[in-house]
Amino acid sequence: MPRPRVLLTTVTALLAVLAAVGCGPKKEAPATSLPAGSELLTKASAKMKEVTDAHVVITVDGTLPDLPMKKADGVLTRAGDAKGTVQLEQFGLLVELSFVIVNKTAYLKGPTGGWATQPMSQLTGVFDPAAVLDPDRGVANVLATATNGATQGKETIYGKETYKVSAAFADAAMAQLLPGIGTGITGHVWLDTADSTLRKAAFVVPGTDKPATVTITVDQINSGATISAP
Repeated sequence: MPRPRVLLTTVTALLAVLAAVGCGPKKEAPATSLPAGSELLTKASAKMKEVTDAHVVITVDGTLPDLPMKKADGVLTRAGDAKGTVQLEQFGLLVELSFVIVNKTAYLKGPTGGWATQPMSQLTGVFDPAAVLDPDRGVANVLATATNGATQGKETIYGKETYKVSAAFADAAMAQLLPGIGTGITGHVWLDTADSTLRKAAFVVPGTDKPATVTITVDQINSGATISAP
């Protein structure tokens, strides 16, 4: 076979390969990097300081010797008014109390009997509803003082897309939010990707036997809730 034809055939084959490579599927652009955890925590703290009212559920999974509360479920306001229920473990039994706080006056109702006015200390000794949305001692402060924030990814929480952020939480801030919770707490928070609102938090509390987990969920934010005395 004449050499010119061999050369032409080789060049033609090479051009075909190059054309195929050029027309092949393009590599996908790298995914957009996630926002820094510290940045998200700062934004979330500022956002939670603006919350006027919300439905908040707090559950305790495990044993915390200095925190008898097992669950709290209520509508809370930044002004300190609140209405809901709290479950306490007493002598191995679970007791549920209904509570209403209006203008710093506490009303409690046990499993039997009606409502009775009680000193605020009767409730705040185990759970202070007024602290949760307080800008200086509630979840906003917990977020503001958190350290080692790292964004883990995105997750959907109750229909809301969120950033999942791991962090360590300051002992003093956690004690203001939930007296008796313990120290050395780490965990995760889930922050709304749209507006940085806290949607969920899971705090892991070290223990001599096994860690306990305190979970907080937040919804019905800024619904305009009003609370009146029973």
